[in-house]
Amino acid sequence: MTPEFILLIAASIAQPVKIEAPKPKPAHHFYDRTAKIELGAALALNTYDNVQTCRTLGETTSPIMATITAVNGVPVHEVVYGPAVPGRENYLPTQSCGGVTLFLAGELAAQEAVAYAFHRTGHHKIERFVRFFTIEGNTQGIIYSALHR
Repeated sequence: MTPEFILLIAASIAQPVKIEAPKPKPAHHFYDRTAKIELGAALALNTYDNVQTCRTLGETTSPIMATITAVNGVPVHEVVYGPAVPGRENYLPTQSCGGVTLFLAGELAAQEAVAYAFHRTGHHKIERFVRFFTIEGNTQGIIYSALHR
């Protein structure tokens, strides 16, 4: 037998070998312990910010205008209360409690959607950053509401 004939027989008998690469394991589950803590903190701050903002929007304030007049050469301080002005929050697209609640809930849903997109594409450190960004934004909202009462 010739070597070509032996190779032809060996090639017809041999079957192709399937080699599969192992599937990469994810670095972590999307809602692992750390993510649950971060999400809980974001939810708590979001709720507190929402309550404080709704209280501010529900309050009415009366601006005080003080006038000083002189009667017989003696200064008299007179306090005049102006018309009631509803509470206002700057930097919000709406000025109603329902609108603010919807806005903050949408912000939280968008946060989780963006974090999940980063998780699916393997950007796990950026996934964590998204939640901290929302936590920081709600903390600023709480401070702003507290200072502008």
